[in-house]
Amino acid sequence: MRVETIRVKKSKPVDGLISNPLKCRKGELKLVLLGTGNPFGGFYRTRPASILVAGSHYFLIDCGSGAVQRLLQAGVFPSQVNHLFFTHHHADHNAGFIDFVYTSCFPREVPRREQKLMVLGPTNTVQVLTKMRDSLDYDFSTRPSFTPEVTEIEYKQSNGGLVYQQDDVKVFAFEVDHGNYSPAVGYRFEYLGKVVVFSGDTRPCEGIRRYSKGAHILVHESYNPQFVKLAGSIYGNSDTAVIINNAQKKHTSVQEVAQLAAQCQVNHLVLTHHIPSITPAREVEREYIKGMKKIFKGPITVGRDLTLIS
Repeated sequence: MRVETIRVKKSKPVDGLISNPLKCRKGELKLVLLGTGNPFGGFYRTRPASILVAGSHYFLIDCGSGAVQRLLQAGVFPSQVNHLFFTHHHADHNAGFIDFVYTSCFPREVPRREQKLMVLGPTNTVQVLTKMRDSLDYDFSTRPSFTPEVTEIEYKQSNGGLVYQQDDVKVFAFEVDHGNYSPAVGYRFEYLGKVVVFSGDTRPCEGIRRYSKGAHILVHESYNPQFVKLAGSIYGNSDTAVIINNAQKKHTSVQEVAQLAAQCQVNHLVLTHHIPSITPAREVEREYIKGMKKIFKGPITVGRDLTLIS
């Protein structure tokens, strides 16, 4: 597998014109990590979101703030995305939803969406997202070119099982353990013998262990206990330090992720949702995963915003 960081090209003369469209041939998979940060935000990282391209299909997994800008930088127009999967509805994973729905209604270098957006997520998805979508009604009413096919959304809620099947793509949802937040799910994408798994936010649990088996790519959230300790020393006895420390109760340490990847015979491990948000520098990333390679012998990628794996 090839791992690289997408280099953003300046668009001339109009900002946002795509000069590097992300395309995928039938049988190919391409994964771009759009946002690799956490609820605190960060200078270098936007909130969680990824785009998985399987042949001609574009799947957005989570939609944190900054997702639209990163999509454009990755060479994907929001109107190309017909399916949006949510792992859960903490705000860092869905705060970009309004921006995505709104922007995807505009045609740019590609035609506007010809079908309703399909949104898939756990069983509180309609409860949470319809309130966000309804906030756009007045805006949409002032745009006569926007048809119901463009602005309406179809929802599918499930905490487990086969949730999507079309054109050689199967997607399975599975429950994960996100501490005091429920429901939360992960996803297993299968495409022509290739498997990509997204953990969502979770501490070690049976769901992620079961569905990660044999994955070609496992995209897993992580925290580093030593970095958490360092952040605590920086913030002292503040509320921030307490919140960062408490994150360990509902997330997975880098050592635990390595053990999971080894047990499930994962081919390639990709870390994201870093706690704390680390600077995208090789020396920092090497320290962040220190000791993991003794447990998991396969390749480990410390995800950055716009990391492309193909």
